[in-house]
Amino acid sequence: MGSHPSHRSATIGKKYSVLFGVGTLLIGLSLIGTLIPSTREWISTQVIQRGFRRFDHTDRATDQLQRLTTLYANLQQSCQISNDSNTLKQFSEHKEYTIIPALVVGTNLIATSPFYILNKGERDGIRTGMPVVAGEGILIGTVYTVDLRQSTLLPITHPSTRIAGSVLNEERTVGIVQGSANLSLQLTLVPRSEKLSIDQVVVTSGIQPRIPRGLTLGIITDIHNDPSDIFQTADIRLLADPRRFVTVGIVQDASL
Repeated sequence: MGSHPSHRSATIGKKYSVLFGVGTLLIGLSLIGTLIPSTREWISTQVIQRGFRRFDHTDRATDQLQRLTTLYANLQQSCQISNDSNTLKQFSEHKEYTIIPALVVGTNLIATSPFYILNKGERDGIRTGMPVVAGEGILIGTVYTVDLRQSTLLPITHPSTRIAGSVLNEERTVGIVQGSANLSLQLTLVPRSEKLSIDQVVVTSGIQPRIPRGLTLGIITDIHNDPSDIFQTADIRLLADPRRFVTVGIVQDASL
């Protein structure tokens, strides 16, 4: 026996409702790309959540959901790349050096600290030792190895890292910032006569080849001043986690 007309109408109506819902969501996602980041992310989340509730559990609806989820993920990644790039662009304005944007395309896990793989290499003017920044000029590492099309980033938290640093205090205290085993930083080789304080900002000193003055390293969180030692040390809290960035900037000295 054939299906009752009212049943067929309900089925057709349900399918059109699914397709209409998907179409509406896709159009909505394409439009919100022009909004400011905070508004765009909130609207994206609301659209996805409401869209999921409109679909039934048919195979067709499942396929559409998969497509929509992939589109949403791509949109979010595009937003992050755009936000990172815009921040780097603003930082590089009026600087004496050039910022070369690079994408983090992978990691190479070695010991306890990863090396990050960047999509810029020799053909882009990248050389070993160049500093790599994120956000508004926060130093996150240096270029470790370079081939024609790619390079690797050695994070400043790696135990082998040594960066000439300066404290933003009256004395402009200088020392060596090095990575430690617990993925943090320490300011070392500071004479005990120098006055350090909690919450002071540490930046690059500018005396190290290829690393300009004033790149942010972090904030002092603890001070170790043992009377039996010649030098004092200070723990530094990082202001940026390299794992959270998709786009970073490689600093190219103007003289190169």
